[in-house]
Amino acid sequence: RRLAEAGGTDLIINADPKGGWGAALPKTEDEFERQGEHLSRISAAAGEWGLKVSLHNHADEKHNAEGDMRSVIEYASADVGLCVDTGWAHAAGYDPIEWIRTYPERIDAFHLRNQRGRTPTEDLLEGDIDMEKLLQALSDIGYNGWLAFELLHNEENPPVRTMAEDVRRSVEFLKTFIR
Repeated sequence: RRLAEAGGTDLIINADPKGGWGAALPKTEDEFERQGEHLSRISAAAGEWGLKVSLHNHADEKHNAEGDMRSVIEYASADVGLCVDTGWAHAAGYDPIEWIRTYPERIDAFHLRNQRGRTPTEDLLEGDIDMEKLLQALSDIGYNGWLAFELLHNEENPPVRTMAEDVRRSVEFLKTFIR
């Protein structure tokens, strides 16, 4: 309710790992089904305040990433959407561009992050994910929802530019696709 009162329109929910972060256990099919049912109930309640509910993928391996996706596509009501996190999709071994093409009607939000293997990059332009191709796929499906992006500067990923420079580079890159 407070989100709606503050002018929010979207409630994005993570599917936290069974067993906790860093120790994820495989979820069962019954758990994926129950997760979808819970998302449907949350969506119905949030809908009373005009909020759209989406699941933000956060699994870092294939079994749970695919199951979390299935919890929305197969088990949740059609009003539950997807917030595709490109970094976590890639880390789990999936191509986020393929998710765009496969589930266009369910994608309601996007969390852009580029990766080198399992390590996030310092800006959107560099990494294993072809962001130009990804943004073109979003354009191809007529996507006009939220775009958030994440950049990482840390010891595993020592930056060559300041965060301000990387934000500026990433924003300028995104501007070439957003009209």
